[in-house]
Amino acid sequence: MKAKREQKKKEQIVIKLFSRNYARDLSYLLKNYRIREYIDDDKEIVLRFLSAILVNEFKIALDFDNLDSDLMDIKNHYNKDDCGCFWIVECKDNSKIIGTVAIRKVKETFLDDTNNDNPVNICELKRMFLSKQFRRKGIGQQMLDTALDYAKKDGYYKILLYSSKDLKASRHLYLKNGFIDIPPYNNDHRADVFMKKIL
Repeated sequence: MKAKREQKKKEQIVIKLFSRNYARDLSYLLKNYRIREYIDDDKEIVLRFLSAILVNEFKIALDFDNLDSDLMDIKNHYNKDDCGCFWIVECKDNSKIIGTVAIRKVKETFLDDTNNDNPVNICELKRMFLSKQFRRKGIGQQMLDTALDYAKKDGYYKILLYSSKDLKASRHLYLKNGFIDIPPYNNDHRADVFMKKIL
């Protein structure tokens, strides 16, 4: 009985610490950064930002004719009229872009174990990247929350994503937020992690 009480106390302490840290991180984010929707004037700086992360940090060769064609026309690929959206994270003091995240409707039909999915109700988390020096501050969680909230309000019932096993922090964030592993659903040879979450 005593052991159970001690365990419960420890759990309550962990919950309090998590809540305190989350509140601190959220306060830090709101004070120093903003998440806003992409506009046409962001085109060149967003392309440079994403190219730098993909090429310099993740050593990914960009394929603007196919796999990365969305970066050449963000406005149309993530069109709100087609139930998509693209956000940037920027510093409030100098408007420096430090992160991006996006949602877009899945165009193809993917089968699951039990029924035929309706692609109209499925979206995909895309282009979630954050500059290295701004990670572990709660910003990634707020970026994900922004995308998930949008997806729910827009009537999606499922969200998919693909990533890499090398991005361990990202995978941890997705798992923490209820994503689960699934079989591959596209032919992007650069991905070895595929996940979904029911909204």
